[in-house]
Amino acid sequence: MCPMNVEVTPDMRQQALSFAENIILGNNQFDRLPNEVAVRIQRTCIGKLGELVFAQVLLDRGVNVDFEQMFEIFEGQNNVDGFDFETNDNQTVDIKTGFRANHRLLMVNEQQLRQPKNYYVGIKLNAVDPDLNERVINLETINTATVYGYVTHDTLVNANPRRNFGEGYASWVRYANLRDINELLGRF
Repeated sequence: MCPMNVEVTPDMRQQALSFAENIILGNNQFDRLPNEVAVRIQRTCIGKLGELVFAQVLLDRGVNVDFEQMFEIFEGQNNVDGFDFETNDNQTVDIKTGFRANHRLLMVNEQQLRQPKNYYVGIKLNAVDPDLNERVINLETINTATVYGYVTHDTLVNANPRRNFGEGYASWVRYANLRDINELLGRF
């Protein structure tokens, strides 16, 4: 595995935060996140920021990225996007983003596994996280992200027994055990 570091710009943070505020405050987020609005906004922002990081990696490789589709909001809480990215051969890619100091796993909850993707990419936003007891972090401290690698759906569901990490059962793989991201990037 060869992790890749990516700069996270203030513009990327603002785009992700604006999207998160619009989707949560507009009551258009699929409701599986904690009830606290600030936590839900942050978690949605983190996910979108991970997608922006992956988009930047693709842009840096000369791949055209449709940003308009990336910020589309699906009306209603039951309507979700099907996947985050698609390879040249129509394989689906979902971005999974960690952000806390203790995050070392790519995790996909059981609910999301009911709509499997071909590939899952593990990205960690490198935030200053002084207190793991706090429910939110300071988004302004995120200046870089690490793209650790990817895993196929079949490998993910068979790698380890499903476990409840506090928000329901999930399939998981350690970042250290992900495949080299360059293998997947070659499919775009």
